Amino acid sequence: MKIFSISRIKNEEDIIESFVRYHLNFIDEMVIIEDYSNDETYNILKKLKDDEKLPIHIYRNSKKPIPQKEVINNAFNIALNDFNADLIVPLDTDEFLVCKDGGNPREILEKLPQDKYYHVFWRTYLPSLDEKSFSLERLESIRDPLMDDRSKIIIPSGLTEKYEVTITPGSHSIENKDIPSEELDELRIAHIPIRNKIQCISKETIGWLNDISDYYKDPKASWHQNIMFRMLVESEGDISDEDIINYAKEYSSRKSFDVDIAEKKHPFDTSFCKNMELKYTPDYSENSYSKILEFSEDLALNYGKANQALKDVNEDILDGNLDKMDYLCALEDAYTHVKKQLYLKENQLILRSKNYIGKIELKNEKIAELKEKASENKALHNKISKKNDRIVELKDIVSQKNDRIVELKDIVSQKNDRIVELKGKISEKNNAIIKLREENEKLKKLNNEMQNSTSWKVTKPFRRG
Repeated sequence: MKIFSISRIKNEEDIIESFVRYHLNFIDEMVIIEDYSNDETYNILKKLKDDEKLPIHIYRNSKKPIPQKEVINNAFNIALNDFNADLIVPLDTDEFLVCKDGGNPREILEKLPQDKYYHVFWRTYLPSLDEKSFSLERLESIRDPLMDDRSKIIIPSGLTEKYEVTITPGSHSIENKDIPSEELDELRIAHIPIRNKIQCISKETIGWLNDISDYYKDPKASWHQNIMFRMLVESEGDISDEDIINYAKEYSSRKSFDVDIAEKKHPFDTSFCKNMELKYTPDYSENSYSKILEFSEDLALNYGKANQALKDVNEDILDGNLDKMDYLCALEDAYTHVKKQLYLKENQLILRSKNYIGKIELKNEKIAELKEKASENKALHNKISKKNDRIVELKDIVSQKNDRIVELKDIVSQKNDRIVELKGKISEKNNAIIKLREENEKLKKLNNEMQNSTSWKVTKPFRRG
């Protein structure tokens, strides 16, 4: 059985290495959609793939926003169609598939029937705030399981033979309600959304600002991020360790419990794991606001550019210089201009970043790869062109043959007409012959009668004169 995980990630440098190393102890291969992180996430993935040859498949999203539902279903189709996965496990980077009572989940996964999909409930771990970097082995406590009312799904590929499978946003279910499902009690999703005070402040603040800036996204879906944002505003940024722990206990749960009792000891089990040494994971930064400030600056710049573009279009409309079609074209041009400015801004940030050399090298590798592919495509194009020329040539030959066939059919038709005509004449000749034969027979008969007559004798031939 080929077991695959699928994930969409962005800015997860503190946990991505643990995520990959842990899951490859029982998952065969991983499909990862990387959302153009501006931290070390992508570089860590490249090192795991290129240097250590781990079986991960990395795809980078385009820089324009793509809905979560579309991305995760694309990843599902990649695992299903490109790699023939038998079982697919959608996971966020802060989610780790574990056995309920410890041990390797592989045996449970291999025994799952293919006629349904499975719900696996969260088990949310609480952060260890005094650690300089993230490690699974240091996770000791979980919140009360009664507060974890969310589940993720596991999908056997066999369902696609009978049903149309579309994963819902967040990978909590499948859209088609006719597909049977079952709660899988033997497994849990170890959910580790809050790992450090700095990480929490940065993640939740940027997440909230990003979501409310997205016109098409309902801010109510990010209500838990709004809680942390309001805490930061009301406390003027002075968040205590106790505040972070309590926030982690209530994270993304709509159930109301007393947070003082919502904590239980439950060490994270890595006893069955190999190759868990972290080589590329950085320590947590001492400043939680640098990324927030960078994101806020980009957000403000983008807003200003979009606002100016819209203002220019509106002025043209008020001046009567645009009709409806021109308006739509102007909006499109304005959007293109903003995207171009964003692209230029991102390039400037890359040139100023501390990873300038590494990223340029990655770009050069990608260019070399693209040139190689372009060369292969050119050779393939030449082959296809020659094949197309040969096809055209063969089509001409076939056309000539068809014309000759038509010509021969006309000749055959004329011959057939001539044969019919000759057959008619032969029939007439035959009828004439038959008549001649009949008359000949009559003459013979008459002659015989004349010879046999006794009254008729020829004694002397008749001579004239």
